[in-house]
Amino acid sequence: MLGMKFEDLKNIKMNNKSRSRLLNYLIEYYSLHLQMFKTPKSIDVFSEIFK
Repeated sequence: MLGMKFEDLKNIKMNNKSRSRLLNYLIEYYSLHLQMFKTPKSIDVFSEIFK
């Protein structure tokens, strides 16, 4: 994903479980690397959307 062009991202096929896992990994990454990072309050909304 990191090496892809923005226009090509629409071609990625992910199921709900994969999207949810990716979101959790991103939150964990930012919480480990940014001192002042707070988990977004909208995370519950994202979780519902990804179901």
